[in-house]
Amino acid sequence: MTAEHFKPETMTLRWPIRSDQGKEVTQLILQSICHGDHAAALADKADERQAFARCARFSCGLTETEVKRLKMPDWNTLRLKISDLVSQDSEFFLQRAGIAINADCPQLMIPIQGDDGRKIDSIALTVPTVETTDLMQKQQNELDRNAFISRSCTGLSSSELNRLSAPDWNYLQKRVGNFLNESADYFRSGTSTS
Repeated sequence: MTAEHFKPETMTLRWPIRSDQGKEVTQLILQSICHGDHAAALADKADERQAFARCARFSCGLTETEVKRLKMPDWNTLRLKISDLVSQDSEFFLQRAGIAINADCPQLMIPIQGDDGRKIDSIALTVPTVETTDLMQKQQNELDRNAFISRSCTGLSSSELNRLSAPDWNYLQKRVGNFLNESADYFRSGTSTS
């Protein structure tokens, strides 16, 4: 899997705006948003418009003042596209590209660089044990429990998890949720053995 499977979307503005540098902006290129940036955009429980404006900065580089210059129909379109970028999982985007996902060793929609410099383009998931979930429950809050179980099931560090694209993060959360909540019958024979 290579980064070519995610193609940034170009959004043409119906009503062009002026950038902070005075240049005309007619198109926005929507890049994927990483999980860490998305979490930061939501960290202080900002209102919805402010959170989307922060995501617009991460995705297409718009400043807060440039966001305010957008006409509402263009803003509404941008919000919908950003919503997909942060709420859909990688399986949604990979299926669009005609790529099947291996549930137990999913390819990343956008590979990341590991803390050790290696390229990570897939993650071999480990099914948690009862002992692991007991340790998870001892974490101080929901955020810490989520980080603990995500590190345990993926073998990734917190910084590596933060570099995952939001869709890759969402897929992993869905799969980890399955490990924690589904019965053994849910998993196909021959998968999820680790």
